[in-house]
Amino acid sequence: MRSIYPVQKSGNLFFTNASVARFNEEPRILRLLVDTGASQTSLSNVLLSELGYTWSDSTPKAAILTGNGVIQAPVVQVDWFHCLGQRSENLPVLSIDLPISSYINGILGMDFLLRFEAVIDVGKRQILLP
Repeated sequence: MRSIYPVQKSGNLFFTNASVARFNEEPRILRLLVDTGASQTSLSNVLLSELGYTWSDSTPKAAILTGNGVIQAPVVQVDWFHCLGQRSENLPVLSIDLPISSYINGILGMDFLLRFEAVIDVGKRQILLP
């Protein structure tokens, strides 16, 4: 039996909720864009900083293609991340620069969706997991 998770729709975009935290700390509730064009899950660098995550010039980076060209995003391992009923520990996410006025905290990418074999039903506005 599949688990069903409704998504919020705005225009042609889907959003879902998630949470992230450091071990033994209160989680932050997130609003993520569901993006099948994104290879990796990404979180706002402001959010990651507020949670106490740090990175430097020596932090591994991943090249990602954006509307503004290719950027190098630091790869940050979060203690735990919970989305679509799945909790992942030590999950690598990309730290990206999102506008302060943005109404999202990040992007749920294909790394997460593939890992849990997610099926997106656009007609019913839901994500199904096995």
